[in-house]
Amino acid sequence: MPATENENTRTTWNPKNVFTGTAWFYARYRPDYPDDVIDLLREEFKLSKKSRVLDLGCGTGQVALKIAPHVSEVIAVDPQKDMLKEGQELADAKRIANIKWMLGESGDMPCLSAHIGEINLTVIARAFHWMDREQILKDLYSITQADGGVAIIQDSGPRDGPTLLWKEIIDRTVKHWVGRTKKSRNRRYLLPSDETTRNCLAGIPVSRFRINGF
Repeated sequence: MPATENENTRTTWNPKNVFTGTAWFYARYRPDYPDDVIDLLREEFKLSKKSRVLDLGCGTGQVALKIAPHVSEVIAVDPQKDMLKEGQELADAKRIANIKWMLGESGDMPCLSAHIGEINLTVIARAFHWMDREQILKDLYSITQADGGVAIIQDSGPRDGPTLLWKEIIDRTVKHWVGRTKKSRNRRYLLPSDETTRNCLAGIPVSRFRINGF
């Protein structure tokens, strides 16, 4: 899909420079998702060779590449061309041909939805904090089939847990080069277990909300 600006786009962050230069490292060094996560998605959402899955904020396609062999099609959306390029190369190397790589971000969903079509499942992995959470869930509802849903995946990082000297050094380094203000919409990211994230579903007729841990 052409990478064009649209006056109706609700940009939730600056997609032009946040991850510039990181795609090569993401593809090689970012921790992968356990097979148990993919198995859970297949079971919970009854995915089959007829299913269509949207990987929103796909990065280099870590979810898309794992789930593609089990479904009809995956639409992998990311605002970074370099991320999509790395993902496409990985898919080619694995001979996975049922992933459609699409340039865009969550704020583009009203425009992207016509190109995406109806889906059975949307996966947002390590990306929900970059989005306008309430709005994207409303936008996804309109393209999700009646028995479908949204899976939000998040994990812990090396900076989580008890404060240690090496973690303090990382924090100081990040603040020096990036600044003290987080770029994720200038607010703290809340895990799906937080009540605030539950409140994002207000006004959406959701039949079930479930939290799983690994």
